[in-house]
Amino acid sequence: MLEELLFSPMQMPMETARIFLALLGMAIGTYYDLFNNKNVPNTFLYAFLAIAFLFNVVFFDYDVFVYAMIFGVIVALAGIVLYKTGQMGGADVFVIVSLIFLLPIHPSYLAVPFNYPLIFSVLIYGGAAFALYSFFFFAKILSAKKTKSNPKYIYLSLVLVYGLFAYLFFNAPFFSMAYFAIASILLLSSIIFLVYRDAIMEATMDQVFVKDLEPEDVLVPERMDVHMKKMGIGNVLGQKDIDALKRSGTKHVWVYSNLPPFLPFLFIGLILALFLGNQLFLAF
Repeated sequence: MLEELLFSPMQMPMETARIFLALLGMAIGTYYDLFNNKNVPNTFLYAFLAIAFLFNVVFFDYDVFVYAMIFGVIVALAGIVLYKTGQMGGADVFVIVSLIFLLPIHPSYLAVPFNYPLIFSVLIYGGAAFALYSFFFFAKILSAKKTKSNPKYIYLSLVLVYGLFAYLFFNAPFFSMAYFAIASILLLSSIIFLVYRDAIMEATMDQVFVKDLEPEDVLVPERMDVHMKKMGIGNVLGQKDIDALKRSGTKHVWVYSNLPPFLPFLFIGLILALFLGNQLFLAF
């Protein structure tokens, strides 16, 4: 069944309307992420997800509906795991699943050779933009804060892996340069992050009053005391977690502060995927 969904002819009904709603939803989410202290209202997230789902019901196409539901559920489950471990914000999960429901595959005008999920192109382009921004963002933080952590230069040996990738790429001339550029950004930025990871984590830690906590704040797991762990407090705080901490009499907690928002880069990724999504495929 999956093979049929991937390779059989498929076109999303009301494609233009889907693209408009996806761009509008991302624009609203990005606005809140940037100008509302990274606090995206739940009412918007629920509405965006509901509209995306209902669009598939009202303009029903069996193949598109099944495809969207399969990938949407898989990504939602993976997103929940990442959210619980503090690797992704809850708003990010809602928005990504909503995009999958609205635009499960690339638009027809891109002439992608098979039904490749659009969200993968969105995450690749958005991840590259986020990696570039993070490089300068964390460099600024490290230059402003003194940390006790030393760089782990052993990870620079991974440059050899990148060199092997570059060699294979230039000797297999069927990948587009867009693929090579994005892969280079992701690989090199990951190496730099691994080298300075401990210093970056230390530089972004702050001790804050519990009364000043907000939903989606990320706790530092190493700084959580036994009492907090017994309470079942997760890495990513929800309102119930904050209320529990207040009732427990806890005064201070350590959180990762000043982390860059992700939705603006997801928005950039969506725009680039809608125009350049076909550039990531084999180009003969």
